[in-house]
Amino acid sequence: MSELESLDKIKEAEARASQTVERASQTKAKIINDAKKQAIDLVEGALDKSNKFREGRLKATKEKLDEEKAARIEENEKALSSIQKLATSDKFKKQVDSLVKKFYEMI
Repeated sequence: MSELESLDKIKEAEARASQTVERASQTKAKIINDAKKQAIDLVEGALDKSNKFREGRLKATKEKLDEEKAARIEENEKALSSIQKLATSDKFKKQVDSLVKKFYEMI
């Protein structure tokens, strides 16, 4: 084998090595990008689940508070009705009516 043939083979080997390094670099970049995309997708998925859970809890809490408020209003209305039935004198009736009016203004 002559010196020129050896140099040509070395150059070919260097070219193949350079191509291999370039492909490896591209593969590495692709793997990194894919991993980033997967990580972003996982985080977004976790955030979506967390937000849905939180929305569900908020809705349940609001419904419970609304039910409790409605129950309190109903109890207060019953109590006011009972007090109004007890009111026999005009003076007492006026005081009760005034209290009822203030109650409804507070609601």
